Formats: sequence, structure tokens, C-alpha cells
Amino acid sequence: MRILRKFFAVAAALTCLVSAAPAYSAVSYISASAAQEAAASASAVQVFASSEEAAEYLRTQLVQRNPEVTLTLSSKEGLTGGELMNKIVDLAVAETGVSNEGDYLRMSMAGHGGYIRSTANSVTLDITIDYYTTAEQEKYVSDRIASILSLLRLSDKSDYEKILSVYKWVTANVAYSEDFENDIVYTAYGALHDGASVCQGYAQLTYRMLRELGVNVRMITGTGTGGGNHVWLIAEADGWYYYIDPTYDGGMAPADFMFFMKGTEDFDLGAEKHVPGYGDPKLPHLEPNYHSEEFASAYPIHDTAYDISSPAYRLIPGDVDLNGMLDAFDNTALRQGMLYGFNTDRARLAADIDGDGYVKINDLVLLQSFLTGKIREFPE
Repeated sequence: MRILRKFFAVAAALTCLVSAAPAYSAVSYISASAAQEAAASASAVQVFASSEEAAEYLRTQLVQRNPEVTLTLSSKEGLTGGELMNKIVDLAVAETGVSNEGDYLRMSMAGHGGYIRSTANSVTLDITIDYYTTAEQEKYVSDRIASILSLLRLSDKSDYEKILSVYKWVTANVAYSEDFENDIVYTAYGALHDGASVCQGYAQLTYRMLRELGVNVRMITGTGTGGGNHVWLIAEADGWYYYIDPTYDGGMAPADFMFFMKGTEDFDLGAEKHVPGYGDPKLPHLEPNYHSEEFASAYPIHDTAYDISSPAYRLIPGDVDLNGMLDAFDNTALRQGMLYGFNTDRARLAADIDGDGYVKINDLVLLQSFLTGKIREFPE
């Protein structure tokens, strides 16, 4: 479950920290003529007024899986060239609520590096990004997820039900891969195309699917119960976040899930624990500190597991149209459901008034008896 991601910190000499990666030269290694050529061509490129503005542009290039991006800024903002480059890359992967950005994007990058060209009036950053997937592979991910979610028909369900349905799908359809040398196993593409990935791929896929459904979710990096690098998630339901770990529950029947919608006090039952990372204060988006007050305020994690009896999940027997009351419209919805099928699992469960696991004539009779006043409550 180790994480292969390696961010190439850009230092003053701009030498990448990973020996297998190329080294990049700083401005001190660029010839005078090269610097003059860069200055002459600066007017032909867009100049960004701030690192925030440059990061917005870089984000679009990262989503497109562009491996080489050149950014020219009017100021270094009081930073070294390396610090400025890292700041812009960090801002580019901040959470936006878009499914293929934020955590999904940062976990799609194996690293970044580059070199810097400075003039009296501007600084140009030539950034090289190493990705786990190509643009073509990401298109496959987008198309495949759209197809899966269409079949799951989750649009009318509560956030909890969306999380549960996605979790069921991922844990049932993705196997754990031991092929750590293949970069694809670290991605949602590997999880979908090959049906196998490591924790990073499980988390990427779960994050992407839930974001597509409008569920707030974050990936958490740190160490798992065995002490090795690990990735899991938190997802929001009813105003609180809960831990989910599809890797650890992979292949399990839903009734046996042990790491689903748990709180800080009951996520781990044994002595060994998941430990969220403390991050890097200089890279708050690339390497978040999950213990910080800022993170806790933005993503409050509940102390204990999600309560399925909460109002957002509780069903009213007979409330087939899910409007919170029993009326003639439920009678119509139940009849139509028996004939043509129900639009959602939630509606089907509400239609099963006698609770025997099936929707049949007896459920319709019970509802009609209640609506006509023959009975005041449904039998337990």
C-alpha cells in the first residue's frame, strides 16, 4: 500500500531529489545569450500578475496532462525561484470541488521539477510534470465513471446512500495489486481498466465517483495499520465527515465492512491505527497537515461511526415518493413501481411496508388501508 508519489522539490540549484529523474539547471547555468533570447520572447507570452493567477492556468494544464508548462510572472513575490515554482504547483492542486482536480489531481502526479529564467522585469518557470496517466487514459476514466454512475442511478439518494453505493461498487470490483512497479496501479485508471490497484487507485476512484455525485470528500495520506504509507478518505454526510477505507474493505461483503463511515474513536478497533500525515507547511495542498486546526475546521470528523437512524437516512414506510408524508401520490408511486420498477433503492425500501424484503400486493393493501383510515399504523 505504499505511495509512489515523489514531488521533486525545486531548490536553489534545482536538482531533483530523486536520482532517477533528470536534473534541471538554474538561471546561473543559462548562458547570457539564452537569457537575452528569453527576455526578447517574454512579450510574446502571457505574463501572470500573481502566483494565484499562474496556478489557475497551471491547473488547466495539469488536468490536460501537459508534461511541460512555461509560466512567466511579473514578480518573484519575494521568493526564490524554487519556492515560487513549488508555491504555484501547490496552489494548482488546491481543492475546487471539481472531480478531476484537487486531491484527484495531486495524487495523479508522480512529481514535478524544472528550471528558472530571470530578467530584470520578470521570471519564467519551465515546469516539467511527471504523471501516472495520459490524457487518453483519463478520458477512459471519465467515460467509464459516467457509465457506472448512470447504472447505479444515485441522483435521488441521500449522501450516505451515495457513499454506500459507491463504496460497495469499488470494493466489489477492484482487487488489490501487488505489481508496485507498474504506475497504473496507483490510479483510478488501473482500478477501472484492469480491475486492480493499490490504495492510491482505490482512493482516487472513490474520490472521483463521489465528487461526480456532489458528495464532499477528501483523500487522506499517512500510514496504515501496518505502518506503511497508505491512502484512505473522509466523506461528508449530514454535516460531518467520516473515515472510509475501500482498500481494507476490498472484497468484503457489505455486512462485513469494518472501515466504512467510522469516526475518530472507532475507525480502528485494534492497537494498530491509521495515522494521518502531518504534511509540509510549505506545501499545504500537496502535502496537507490533517492534524491542523484549519483542516479540522474545514472538515470536521465525527467521533463515532455514522448513525443510520439519522433523519437523512431514516425511511418512512409507505413514503414511496420520498416527500416525507403518506398520501395518494404514494399509492400511485407504489403501483407504478410494482409494474415498472422503482427509480431508487430508497423508494423500493419505503414500498416494502411489511418489511419482508419484497414489494407485493400485501404492501399495497397495507398502504391503501392506512390512507382510507382502516388502520392507524402499519404492523411491525
